Amino acid sequence: MKSFVENDANIYSFIIGIFIFFSLGLGLVVGNTSWINIIGCPWGAFMILQHGWIKDNSKWKLSPLKILLICFSIVAIVIIILFSSRNNKKDIDLNTINPLEIDIKKPEGWYSMNLSQDQRIEDLKSGGFNADQLDKIIETTKGTLPLFSYTKYHIDSVDVPIPTINVSLVKNYTSNFEEFLDRMDYSTKQLQDMFNNFEITSPIQEIDIAGFKSISFVATYDLPFYDSTYKTRIRVYAVPIDSYFYQINFIDYIESEDCSILYNDLLKSIRIGEN
Repeated sequence: MKSFVENDANIYSFIIGIFIFFSLGLGLVVGNTSWINIIGCPWGAFMILQHGWIKDNSKWKLSPLKILLICFSIVAIVIIILFSSRNNKKDIDLNTINPLEIDIKKPEGWYSMNLSQDQRIEDLKSGGFNADQLDKIIETTKGTLPLFSYTKYHIDSVDVPIPTINVSLVKNYTSNFEEFLDRMDYSTKQLQDMFNNFEITSPIQEIDIAGFKSISFVATYDLPFYDSTYKTRIRVYAVPIDSYFYQINFIDYIESEDCSILYNDLLKSIRIGEN
């Protein structure tokens, strides 16, 4: 059997092992127990041990310990930058952000509908935000205020389900993002009792929308329509802003009207307040 004590220690394998160990090890620390992290982290540790100390590294200009410290510093700096950018979301101040000011680029050829149909809403948009007045309006709509909608076809022109984008403002009764995430996760599970063959195809995850910490999930369900059934897909995005949150639904139909590419582009076009 070939001895572990060799004269061919590889500095490149040593450095690669360091980055594998720290990057995948961080995933395990934060709870990501994927098979890549479980297998890769010990493998990285073995590469560090094998090439840094077990094999002969006498020809290296820097000692393994110094290389290890340098690589660790680089990884630490990258992690700090990533976490800082993740947590550096825009501060929410309802004195500067009117929660009624949200915009999504209307797809070319699609039809738009103003769902609020309430002069009080138009007054709040143009005359300045007033939380008490908005709360009273939302109370009359059972906590959810539809704002606007886009449809691919005119609702009177076809007799099949239409790809649709809906935007609503909803009262938010949670006090922080973690609580909001838990509440949305619970609500999502309740949908299984409301739709036929409801299935979550992409679980709730945290994303960034227009600079705001948000959540998203994707689900499918069967929609009976006249004598047919349509496999429906809904992408749900929720953006909390203080005591409200936006719920944005992108709806399409997998077998007949797949709007995935368009919806991915539209997600990037969302603007909130003065964005």
